[in-house]
Amino acid sequence: MSESEGGDTNQNRNDSAASEVRTGRYRLLLADDNPEILRQAADLLSRHFDIIGAAVDGSALLELAAKTRPDVVVADVYMPCITGFDSCLRILQDGFCDSVILLSMYSNPDLVQDAMRSGVRGYVLKEDAGEELCQAVETAMAGGVYLSAGARRILSGAESRSRNR
Repeated sequence: MSESEGGDTNQNRNDSAASEVRTGRYRLLLADDNPEILRQAADLLSRHFDIIGAAVDGSALLELAAKTRPDVVVADVYMPCITGFDSCLRILQDGFCDSVILLSMYSNPDLVQDAMRSGVRGYVLKEDAGEELCQAVETAMAGGVYLSAGARRILSGAESRSRNR
């Protein structure tokens, strides 16, 4: 539309630039090989964040992360092809995303410790996800590290056992 038709070319440029500005909602990429858990996570997180993709295995997660460059990846620890843990390590190393949160149903203190040492920003047990996953995303985006209540219990139990030896 020309200016004589009521359009303002400067305004059009500003509108175009404004459409590229962040909405303020973080962009999340989700991954889990269980479709029901993936759906539940998407339902929960989409109330507060933009879900930009979902993967059902580690290979698809890597491909989507490279294409979409999410703010946060939320992934199951164990998935087919490449584990979620290994996929997330590669995502961090390749710079596709700076904030990764792992979901797990496993109560393995070594896994939690390995995840934290590797630069993961959160570890949430699936049993805690309904109450804590949104907070984990917010904490990760603020630069912090989040451990769900269950993950903290796992670590404190491991510390108690090692002290008693």
